Amino acid sequence: MDAQTTPAPTRGRAEPLQVTIREAASLLSYDERTIRRLVERGELHAIGRGRLRRIALADLREWQARNRC
Repeated sequence: MDAQTTPAPTRGRAEPLQVTIREAASLLSYDERTIRRLVERGELHAIGRGRLRRIALADLREWQARNRC
């Protein structure tokens, strides 16, 4: 095969394992304060402290699935 018929390898970005509070809020279309409150109440598990908190994407998806209307 020549270069014209051979498809180029895809170089898509891998999905992150953890997201920041801001990224979680953006993914869910919520305010950052709402995400922080969910973490404080224990509804979402965050790793780290203060500004360095991260939420596992799997945990975020599980929470979303549990709380669908």
